[in-house]
Amino acid sequence: MKIRKTIATFLSACLGSSALCTFPVNAEEITGMKFNSWQDAYWYFLNVSNEGEEPEEDRTLGPMYETRDITGDGIPELFISESAYPLSKVYVYTYHDGTAEYLMSGGGNGILGYNTDKSHEGIYLITSFMNQGITTYKVDIYNNKTVSPLAVFTSEDMYADEKNPAKYTFNDKEVTKEEFDKEFSKYKDLEISYVGRKDYFDERYPIIDDVVYYYYFDHFEVAGADNDIKNMKIADEVRGIKVTGIHEYAAEKHRKLESVTFGKNIEFIGRNSFAGCSALKSVTIPENVKDIGEQAFLDCGSLEDVTILNPECSIWDFWEGGQPLTFCNTVDKDGNTVFNGVIKGQKNSTAEKYAGIFKLDFEEIESKSAGKIIYGDVNDDSIIDAKDATAILTAYSKSSVIDGELGFDDNQKKAADVNRDNIVDGKDATSVLTYYARTSSGYGGTLEEFMNNGYSFD
Repeated sequence: MKIRKTIATFLSACLGSSALCTFPVNAEEITGMKFNSWQDAYWYFLNVSNEGEEPEEDRTLGPMYETRDITGDGIPELFISESAYPLSKVYVYTYHDGTAEYLMSGGGNGILGYNTDKSHEGIYLITSFMNQGITTYKVDIYNNKTVSPLAVFTSEDMYADEKNPAKYTFNDKEVTKEEFDKEFSKYKDLEISYVGRKDYFDERYPIIDDVVYYYYFDHFEVAGADNDIKNMKIADEVRGIKVTGIHEYAAEKHRKLESVTFGKNIEFIGRNSFAGCSALKSVTIPENVKDIGEQAFLDCGSLEDVTILNPECSIWDFWEGGQPLTFCNTVDKDGNTVFNGVIKGQKNSTAEKYAGIFKLDFEEIESKSAGKIIYGDVNDDSIIDAKDATAILTAYSKSSVIDGELGFDDNQKKAADVNRDNIVDGKDATSVLTYYARTSSGYGGTLEEFMNNGYSFD
């Protein structure tokens, strides 16, 4: 399947970096490491390389660890690795009282599960792996910061026949099939949640509408897409977790791709992410995107216009005398990259500056908030907070002694008059401050809804 090939390509890129997808060779020697928080500990084990190097500065890198909060205090006691590399071990670390250390590991190609049955003391950790036709199940119990062995089962029945009868052991003692089943039944009926290679493709790389997503601790990124995709729609969230970026090379050379709809939480577009998408004609990059990476839309032969809605969006190739690489649809006779389409953006935006540097056609677009009055937002920063309340109160105070002049322009006067009585005074300032206090405590309504519900100070 083409999506599986996309995943394999993405995975091979990850495996090229030892700091990204490997674990310490001497993981068992990691004991008593001190950290300021469980997040710092998580980050360390997420990124540490197999040479024992320091973690990368970028905390978004690295394979996922399952976290398990056993005591329910909001601090996970267990980190269970879910390495992207199929032949590596499953490592388990424990964290408590600011200290993290190695706990145990599963065998190569192992699958590790834990029980979620609250009726048991502690938590069972069950490792399953196979070697040369022998399946081994190892059961340990984690309790009070330590792990203790309970049982080891082996079954050698995969290739059993009359000449080579099946063999079973329990705690290194050979037993009958009936004895094996009796002991094993104590654990096999537990409610087990598995991590590791079992969910390798479908869970670690969820696929929605032919788009592949990759999990990074607290967010997802677009990792790839079906090679034949025509209209890419990027999700806002996956499993309730925000999709915040387009990974580098995610849709490179997807030559049938005609349109892209970005999710509302996308903050960055990675390097070469849409390079070589020769059928892509128009792109609108939403306000929430803060960064467009190197050569993101290089060699997009049909690209006619690019609209950048964030006036402060960072665009990679900002230097005089260079050639446009972030957006490019052809090359000139000397082999220099060229973009002969149109860049659209707001006045004085980074998009306008970019177009000016490379002498590209630029079309000004109106600010989304232009001409729109947001009551309470006096300083026009799209946020209603204490700054607005202070500005209203200060202007009102000045107007009391300087011929009634507020020092506001017409739009600011309208925004400041939140109770619509055609007077800007202390009542408006108090209403704004009260609304801000409510929003800080979780209130999600607009200022107008707040006022309509009788919270104004008249």
